[in-house]
Amino acid sequence: MRYMAHFSFDEDQHKKHGYFTMLLSAGNTEEAVRMMRDKIMALHDGTHAFDDVDEIYLDDIIEIRNFPERPVLMRYESMDLEDQSTMSANPIDAEGLQVFHWWPKGQEEEAKKEKYNMEPFVRWH
Repeated sequence: MRYMAHFSFDEDQHKKHGYFTMLLSAGNTEEAVRMMRDKIMALHDGTHAFDDVDEIYLDDIIEIRNFPERPVLMRYESMDLEDQSTMSANPIDAEGLQVFHWWPKGQEEEAKKEKYNMEPFVRWH
């Protein structure tokens, strides 16, 4: 199966905020999560990519069962510059795609009610 995952992070002691995307093939979602975590850790240890980053959040994973033959809007995000609130959605109109959100262990029910504390996917400090 093919996967696309969107991540967000704060850096420079919460003075900056950023995003990145990963693509990979894996046997299942659990394997994809493990492989992505391993890659992020390898990048942290072997490059300067995440030098000022303390925590990375896994926003969602998209399982791509069939590669779309028509264009698909994969990520839409809008940010209010005054209060820094955001609205995002992905994908909006896709057939053959399944979106999974990564919730903190034991908080799946709270996440469904949107009453949960976001836990980092990886943390260095």
